[in-house]
Amino acid sequence: MRIQGEGPPTASLAIVTELPEEWPSLHPFLNGTDLPARDTVFLTSLLSPTDWEDLELELNLTRPDTIVTLGPVITRAFLGEVDMDSVYGTPYQVGCFVVFPAHAPLESVEFACDLLRLSLYLYGQPTTPVTPVTPTPPASTTQPRLDL
Repeated sequence: MRIQGEGPPTASLAIVTELPEEWPSLHPFLNGTDLPARDTVFLTSLLSPTDWEDLELELNLTRPDTIVTLGPVITRAFLGEVDMDSVYGTPYQVGCFVVFPAHAPLESVEFACDLLRLSLYLYGQPTTPVTPVTPTPPASTTQPRLDL
């Protein structure tokens, strides 16, 4: 059974995790100073490939400007088969969304660095330009069909 995302339906920032249990570890960072306040961010998860359609629906309804993907499984779902070390902390244009890959919260040092880059990007001081990308679907799953 899929756990529905939570947050405002008009959020400009969405964060996609593998597990909803990761959401509480994000709350200290979503403070309105370093990153947008928690009550302005949409949090959702992708528990299994069978949940793509629900995730697609949530993101197409919310229409965030930026989607943060936490960890390699979620990132590859959006960007395809990529070298993870080269994509973390770098914004990518995928259709009408900017996808911002970040380490999972358990990778604390790398995660903190990615959140710093995200903060700089969101507040108009990007460390790197947004790179357009045409995703290559992972071999084992179907990529979400976001309304691009």
